[in-house]
Amino acid sequence: MFNSRIAQRLNLRYPIIQAPCAPYSIEAVVAEVSNAGGLGSLSAALFSPDKIRDSIREIKRLTNNPFAVNLFAPPINSPIPDDFTNKKRYTSDKVLDTFRGELGIKTPDQYTPRSYPFEDQLSVLLEEGCPVFSFTFGELPDGAIAKLKGAGTFVIGTATTVHEASVLVNKPNQNDAVDAIIAQGYEAGGHRGKFDSTKIESQLGTMSLLPQVVDAVGHKVPVIAAGGITDPRTVLASFVLGADAAALGTLFMFSKTTILPSYHREALMNSHPEATQLTRAFTGRYARGITNRFMEKVHDACTGEDDIPSYDIHSSRTMDIAAKAKEAGKGGDYASMWSGQSFGVAKAFTENGTLTATETFEKLVSGVEELKKKFSSTA
Repeated sequence: MFNSRIAQRLNLRYPIIQAPCAPYSIEAVVAEVSNAGGLGSLSAALFSPDKIRDSIREIKRLTNNPFAVNLFAPPINSPIPDDFTNKKRYTSDKVLDTFRGELGIKTPDQYTPRSYPFEDQLSVLLEEGCPVFSFTFGELPDGAIAKLKGAGTFVIGTATTVHEASVLVNKPNQNDAVDAIIAQGYEAGGHRGKFDSTKIESQLGTMSLLPQVVDAVGHKVPVIAAGGITDPRTVLASFVLGADAAALGTLFMFSKTTILPSYHREALMNSHPEATQLTRAFTGRYARGITNRFMEKVHDACTGEDDIPSYDIHSSRTMDIAAKAKEAGKGGDYASMWSGQSFGVAKAFTENGTLTATETFEKLVSGVEELKKKFSSTA
C-alpha cells in the first residue's frame, strides 16, 4: 500500500491500525484486523492483570500476527485512599447524587478505582511477550519503556501536541524513548492523550497536527495519524501528510464483531453530525463522545476546572450510576458513548454497521488502492 517503516518493522501487510476503543475492542476484533494484515489493538487499561493475561492468550490463539495492547500511563500524583471516600466533596458530586436519586440508588461511602496498578498490568505484558504496546495520558514511569524494549516489545506513545511528541521521543537515553508516536487530533473519539499544559480548546485537528509532528520527530520515529480517519479518503490524506500508519477507532467500533451496546449503536446511527463534544463529565479526563443528558447536566453545574476531580477520582464516582442505568435500560441518558467526530462517515462506510471487522478492513484497503490508482492516472 505504502512504503511504511511501521509495516516493515512489525511485518504488517498494511500500515492500518485498529485503534483501541474501551471497552469494545474485544479479542475477536483485534485478531480479525491482525489476520487481515493490519494491527489490531486491545484496550486493556481497565482490565485486571489476570484479565489482561487471558486476553493476550486468547488473541494469540486467534492470530499468529502482531497485535497491540493499550494501557493508561499512571498519573504523576496518584490518588490517595481518602480520595475514594466522601471526605472531600466536589460540585460534581451534587449532580451525581441527583442522578442516583433518579435511579433509586444510594451514595456509596467508599468508591472503587476503575484502574488497576500500572506496574501489575505491565508485569503481565512482559511475562506474556506482548508484541506491541501503546499508551496514552502521558509518560511512563522510569525504566518501563526500557523493560518493554528489552523484552522485544515495540512501544508506541500518544501525543496531542508537538511538545508532547518531542517529550516522548527526545530522551537522553534512547532506551527510554518510544519507537513510534500517535499524533491524536482534536477530532478523535474517546479519551484525549493530553498531558501538557496546552488548553483543550487550543489543540489542533489531525490535518494540522500531523504534519507538524512529522516535521518535529518524524526523522527519528514513525508517526501514526489518529482522529477523524474513517474511510479511504482520510487514510490516503494521512499518508500524503507524512504518516507512516493510520489509526481508526470509531470505524471499527461500528463493526458487527464489537460488543457495542444497543443504546450506543442507536445513538451513533441516529445522531446529527455535530452530536459529539469533549467532556470531563464521566471520568475527570477530557474525552469525546455523543452528548446525552448526563453530560449536559454536569456541564451546566460544573463550570470551573476544579468543580470535577481528576481521573481516577471522578471515574470511580460515576461507575455505580452507569451500571444502574444500563441495568435499567437507561444507558443512553447516563452512560458514556465515546465517538469521534466523523461517526457519520463511519456509519456510511460500514453500511450502517452491517460489516464485520474483517470486511471493514478489506473494504478500506480496497478503497485506498482505488484512490491511489485514480490520482496516479491523473498525475
